[in-house]
Amino acid sequence: EDVPSVARAHLEIGRTERRLGRSADAEAAFRKAMAHPEEARTACDALHELASLYRRAKKTDEARAALRQVIDGYPGQASTRAQALVRLAGLHRDAREYPQAEECLRRCLAEHGDLWRVSVEALDDLVTLKLRVKEAAEARRLLDTHGDAIKARFAGTSQEERVERALEKVPSRARLE
Repeated sequence: EDVPSVARAHLEIGRTERRLGRSADAEAAFRKAMAHPEEARTACDALHELASLYRRAKKTDEARAALRQVIDGYPGQASTRAQALVRLAGLHRDAREYPQAEECLRRCLAEHGDLWRVSVEALDDLVTLKLRVKEAAEARRLLDTHGDAIKARFAGTSQEERVERALEKVPSRARLE
């Protein structure tokens, strides 16, 4: 049995079932994709899919649990883990659990600062969160401090220009000016 292929096949079956509106079948397929934790990337993708499925079904606790499983169970999967932190922050924000949302975003910036796209997204979400709770001065400080840190991290790399442009276009920046 080709375990990676089987796990990926279950993931794709789950995505197809989801598109067809068959949530229970999609969930079952995603769970089968996760049955091989050694296939970390596929398992993380399945957990992200489950989180989306649960979120649409308004099963917030289950969505959070799936994202936490990515965060806690797959430390070697930096990109999907960082995205899980941003998504978990969004669930907390939607529930008006602002301190928990902030904690997720700060953790993403601290642990995954070498991933520029998700770092810029986390920074924008953090600044937006601070604006939502009427902390504009802190929002400005965070944008400047973390923006400078992200720029410094990618200075002299092939991503430097993209990082600069992305930071210039941070949507929350417009609300600060």
